Amino acid sequence: MVCISPFLHAKPISIGFHCMLFLCILTGCHASAPGPYPAPKAYDLNHPVKIELSTQLNEISGIQFYAKDSSVFAISDATGSLYKIFLGRKNIIQKWKFGKNADYEDLQLADSIFYILASSGNLAAIKFISTDSLEVTYFQFPLEGKNEFETLYYDKESGMLNMICKDCEADKKKSVSVWSFSLKEKKYFPGAFSINVLPIAEKFGLDKLKFKSSAASINPLTHDLFILSSV
Repeated sequence: MVCISPFLHAKPISIGFHCMLFLCILTGCHASAPGPYPAPKAYDLNHPVKIELSTQLNEISGIQFYAKDSSVFAISDATGSLYKIFLGRKNIIQKWKFGKNADYEDLQLADSIFYILASSGNLAAIKFISTDSLEVTYFQFPLEGKNEFETLYYDKESGMLNMICKDCEADKKKSVSVWSFSLKEKKYFPGAFSINVLPIAEKFGLDKLKFKSSAASINPLTHDLFILSSV
């Protein structure tokens, strides 16, 4: 089952958020014939655009659209490499090595710097000095214990990178915590909100729900926060 979970109103995020409509797409042996599926306003989920990528990008774990030349930056799951994919030019890909092989999960661009999230919560900040030269700074997640992250999104209004827990030791079954990284102070902070899983489960007609975020992004026009969760 692949679910696009509730999109949460993220303006202002310091005050809180409320749960809006969410979409669940069922796939597999219990699914009905494909589509049409309902979609959030201004989105069309029934007519996707398919782009074939080379085998080196079989394990993409984070993407960032680059509007200046309509390209996409991406990271692979384990190679410590940053890729640039030119959507309009077939098989043209640039690649830069930024770190050791590790479990990298997501990617965001903020203030001309790429931030890459490792599953541990550690961040790598990449600044281009030239087209073939990188300056990389690493930031270590401060909380000890078992913590796993897969989602990183940028909130421009607060100047924070937000990391949604996939499996954090301090979380209870009924809530999912969020950690933030201040771009100004270059420090981690406990997030301004947490996600209450119970209202989401209720909309599915369930007593409980495993909510494990794998991607998120704020719509720059509506300021709604969309979160993808799938188990």
